[in-house]
Amino acid sequence: MKEAETLVVEALNLGRLAMKRGEEEELRSAIMRFVSKYGLLGFMPAIPTTPEFMYYDAVYLPKNHFLKEEMMSTEDYLSLFFPFGKPDIYKNKTATQWNVTRKAPSENKVLAVAMTFADEPMAMGMSLMPDYAERYEWLATQFRDWAFMLVSTFLFYEYKDSIDDFSHELYQQGMLAFGGKAPTYRIRMYDDKPGMLWDFYSLSLTIQTMFGHRL
Repeated sequence: MKEAETLVVEALNLGRLAMKRGEEEELRSAIMRFVSKYGLLGFMPAIPTTPEFMYYDAVYLPKNHFLKEEMMSTEDYLSLFFPFGKPDIYKNKTATQWNVTRKAPSENKVLAVAMTFADEPMAMGMSLMPDYAERYEWLATQFRDWAFMLVSTFLFYEYKDSIDDFSHELYQQGMLAFGGKAPTYRIRMYDDKPGMLWDFYSLSLTIQTMFGHRL
């Protein structure tokens, strides 16, 4: 959260670059620098209707820009994000167990992440594992969508008194395209006073929420 403004600005600048034609190599390098600095966007827990999908036999997907299916098996969904080797998971319908007790030194970070996020949805911890991956095309699309929202909002307010009805409707549709799930929240006590605690289970949802508050 200390880098919130910088994070949002860098994501939007990436999106503006993605909107330009003929900048593919520059865009690919810029996306790699972004994910090396901040991490991947966490599509796996962000896209489904619930980040707790590991406890279901199937994953249910709202309308999104990445997957056309409305439902797929949990195993098939996992394979999208672990193309180089699946995590050691036992799953039988809703019964799910994640084995993170292997003794190899290279697995120490796997155990550390699992323990750190033990109270969070299993998919969140899995999205921080070394073998987790996200498609480059999906990353580019997400950054482009955020930039398109910014441009639509700017043009709408800058020229709303001079544009024609068609352009007016186009900019409004651009703003309505700012989709995605809203973060969940809980009520907890802070110094004997109730307060709202947001649950951000992915970097993409964090960026989207911070961006929305700054529009």
